[in-house]
Amino acid sequence: MNWYENRKFGIYGTYTSANGINSSKTPTLLIHSKDDKELPTCCSALNYLGEIENPNVRVLELEDKGHYVFKSDNAGKYIEQKKWDNRYIHYEVNIEIIKTIVGFLEENIKYSNEQRGT
Repeated sequence: MNWYENRKFGIYGTYTSANGINSSKTPTLLIHSKDDKELPTCCSALNYLGEIENPNVRVLELEDKGHYVFKSDNAGKYIEQKKWDNRYIHYEVNIEIIKTIVGFLEENIKYSNEQRGT
């Protein structure tokens, strides 16, 4: 930890996403694309996978979705063709990623309800 981080944040300056994930029992789904240029893997929670001990973590690592992992392949091609800044447009979503998220939520809501007896 450098002097600035130590001075400004104290012990919290050494915390990583793995610290937060490990201190929680909440089921967590990490979604990241290897070719994300806005948040490279070295700066994401995936960089700390070796330190994550929380058994409730699931990882969905994608190959070629960039930063906007929810857009469909067709939307991505169209945006690239038009050279648009895709932060400001609505686009067709990747249904497989949505299904993965919904499946994760259904699995964990069911588990949570069973634990509470509801």
